[in-house]
Amino acid sequence: MRTPLASIRAPRKGAMVQKEFMAHVASRIYSVYLVNEFPKSGGTWLKHMLADSLGVPAWTKGRISWRSCVLQGHWLKPRGRCRTVALFRDGRDVMVSFYHHAFFLNEFQNGSLVRKMRKQFHFEDYEDIRTNLLPFMRGIHENPISPNFRWIDFVDAWAGRDDVVITRYEDLRADAAAEIDRIVFELTGEAPPPGRSAQIVGHYTMEQMRARKAELNPGVAGRQDAEVSFIRKGSVGGWSEAFTDEALEWFDTIHGGALERLGYEMRRPGP
Repeated sequence: MRTPLASIRAPRKGAMVQKEFMAHVASRIYSVYLVNEFPKSGGTWLKHMLADSLGVPAWTKGRISWRSCVLQGHWLKPRGRCRTVALFRDGRDVMVSFYHHAFFLNEFQNGSLVRKMRKQFHFEDYEDIRTNLLPFMRGIHENPISPNFRWIDFVDAWAGRDDVVITRYEDLRADAAAEIDRIVFELTGEAPPPGRSAQIVGHYTMEQMRARKAELNPGVAGRQDAEVSFIRKGSVGGWSEAFTDEALEWFDTIHGGALERLGYEMRRPGP
């Protein structure tokens, strides 16, 4: 039996205050690394791989570290002296993944967001993503809820900055070991030992991430009944199945410049 939305506890606000403290204050004392993304861009995956490569803890709500660590954030502005990696993902895949995160309970305490989203969007069938995706995208473009900014705002704020390391989810999926090697070198000036990144990547496949959810997020696991997994397919180009032609035309009109700026193809993936 599914847990009623009204009974789901919101994520602990104290954890957000602690994270802000780490980013603003502790980063001036310790080496604090930040994986900064628009939600559903692969930040959890990158955070854990990067933490293992750097030999520092991955900061989570259930395993807070008050020393050098890797944070994960959804911020428009830099924080303190964090050594920042700006992570991007094709905005169309982000919209599909964020739709599922917004309307279906997962194991990582998104109950508050689901309540807000279902209050704003009264869809007849929330599982009918092809019908609902366009009004959903229009709605969060006009009135962002969580976060309180849009995907295009994140791109405008972080793409092209020369004081952060830039990476894309698709490049990580194509060759995660090589991308981790590059990111670590740009952050620290030192390359990981040969073969180390490949070994780390092998510990964080999508299947293993789903199997290790409680271990990777000890502070929130097991507190609500999940309808979908927080760690979904992680596909590249899967957006094409959910986008109608009308939805694609709208997204390209609003976000086409940002897609091109990040190097994404405008057309649907070919066979």
